Amino acid sequence: MILSCVRAKKKSLQEELEREQKWLDEQLELEKTVQERFDHQPDFRVITKNSELQKLKSRLEKVINRKDELLSALGKFLDVHYPPPSETDTQSKTVRLAAERDKGSTNFITLHEILEFFHLRLQATCGPYCYRMDKSPLTSQDPFPIAYE
Repeated sequence: MILSCVRAKKKSLQEELEREQKWLDEQLELEKTVQERFDHQPDFRVITKNSELQKLKSRLEKVINRKDELLSALGKFLDVHYPPPSETDTQSKTVRLAAERDKGSTNFITLHEILEFFHLRLQATCGPYCYRMDKSPLTSQDPFPIAYE
């Protein structure tokens, strides 16, 4: 009885060993096939990776070149339409206006002169109807005569 149990166990183990051996052979065959395919593919993968890298590099180069072209065009445009300030442009505005007025090339008058002109004109046209806010008559020394009846 023990002998028959041991033989049955041995037979089942041999069958299992044969199944395992078949499975191992199939796995080895599959590994060999995959390895063969993989050996043929690396060249393609390297080329693909390199070509993608080359594409990205060329695109980056194009973008950099385009940026340089645009900056150059912008510089030319700014030079033509917005020239850099000259020596006279960097001076203060009052000094510039005084210098231009002294040159006689243009006929500028100061804001003070404009206000004085309007003040005298207002006095001339307003007459007796022009008063200060406190209702006293205007004189030529008043800085802001703006009250009317």
